[in-house]
Amino acid sequence: MGGWPQRKHNTERESMLESVHESWRLTVAYAKQEMLEPLQGIGRLLVTGVIAAVAVSVGLLLWLLAILRVLQSETGSSFKGELSFLPYLITLVIALSALGIIVFWMVKHLFSTDEKGKESKGKPREDRKRA
Repeated sequence: MGGWPQRKHNTERESMLESVHESWRLTVAYAKQEMLEPLQGIGRLLVTGVIAAVAVSVGLLLWLLAILRVLQSETGSSFKGELSFLPYLITLVIALSALGIIVFWMVKHLFSTDEKGKESKGKPREDRKRA
């Protein structure tokens, strides 16, 4: 009869260890679901954003270079001599205008106000949230 209490104690201990292990597995699974998956989504979004920013920057740079070359070569003698700086100045004004438009768009869309007039502080607007 000495074996019964010992066996009952081992069964309770095994049950408690199994419960602790199950709690640990559930905690790890919850952490992965609630932390890792959103971080992976943010990582994908950042990579996409960086690729898009590089592509737009290269495109804008090539566009500005094309404008400069057109102003230098296709305007005849208009920008020769003392006015040779004007193609650079015109290109700079166009570049700053493009930069201003981009910054204005970013401020307007990233820091827009919600329906109640409160500033959203960089949070995405409701119409752009994913399900």
